[in-house]
Amino acid sequence: MFIFNYFNFFLLISLVSDYTIFRLFSTVSGLIVWSLIWITFQVWILTPNFKNLLITFLSRMWLKIWFLVNRERKNNKPTFYPNGQIKREVDKYGNQKEYYENGELKYTRDKKGNSKEYLPGSILYREFKNGISYNYDIDGILEEKSWHDKKDGSVSIGYYQSGKIKWKTKNGKRKDYYENGQLVSEMKHVLIHYDSDGKVKNGVYTEYSNSFGQYCQINKKKREDIPITKSIFKNGLLCGTQTTWYDTGELESEIQYKNGLRHGFQKHYNQNGLLTDLTNFKYDNLSGISRSWFSNGVMEFECFYGDNSFPSRQWHENGQLYSEKINNIEKFWDESGNEIENPICNL
Repeated sequence: MFIFNYFNFFLLISLVSDYTIFRLFSTVSGLIVWSLIWITFQVWILTPNFKNLLITFLSRMWLKIWFLVNRERKNNKPTFYPNGQIKREVDKYGNQKEYYENGELKYTRDKKGNSKEYLPGSILYREFKNGISYNYDIDGILEEKSWHDKKDGSVSIGYYQSGKIKWKTKNGKRKDYYENGQLVSEMKHVLIHYDSDGKVKNGVYTEYSNSFGQYCQINKKKREDIPITKSIFKNGLLCGTQTTWYDTGELESEIQYKNGLRHGFQKHYNQNGLLTDLTNFKYDNLSGISRSWFSNGVMEFECFYGDNSFPSRQWHENGQLYSEKINNIEKFWDESGNEIENPICNL
């Protein structure tokens, strides 16, 4: 009781006294330190085996520290390739290096977590520094930079070789740019397209296979410019049918759009003019019949999106039915028309 009153008396004096020795304990940090000392002393007095408990606790902590330190030392031992070339090493500060079998540097990582990765030939292609990830092309020119922002989430920026911004993503939205800095397209829920002057596209736009105007001269022969893409835009959004052609002039695809989304059919053709794929969409979601054909014109696949009762079928290239699935019941046939077990289950 005497000890308890003594400490309370000392604490009270420290709060009101102007003497330096007491003022040391009159601050918030001083009170915390003094309280810890007081609590420790009280436990010492009131707990008979406190000394033994303290020694046991410190011994266990020491063993844990010793184990962790020695495990870290073991992990930091260098490793080698069969030819004797060092493969991985870690210095006493935690800086790590990895090498290719020919001795060239492959990877470095410092104790702060900053790292660099190299292709053979000591070509830096990836770097992580201060929370930012950098990707480089084979010439060492920056291609992409990305990081995480508390406000904007995942942020990525792509670059032209000139160093100008090519595209940017932020908050799940993407913008693509011409090299002159004007917007090409902006993706929110749909793509908004712009021309090279920064104006929203409206009307019919046609792209050609070369940039020589209507035609060019090659070996004194006139070569007309061949259209490869024809699109219709309304307020920057694709609408109507977008048509593409092969460089040789044959029809390649037809895709229907509504307000920037695929809505209607999507057709693809081979260079012989035969239809190879037919798919239907409803506001960019697969809907209705979908079919594909072999290059010889024989049906390859057929299914219906939105109705599970519609049979899903596949054919062999000779026209013989290969599989049929109705209401989750599936059957298989070989090229001669004989019913067989599921080929995948027999692998």
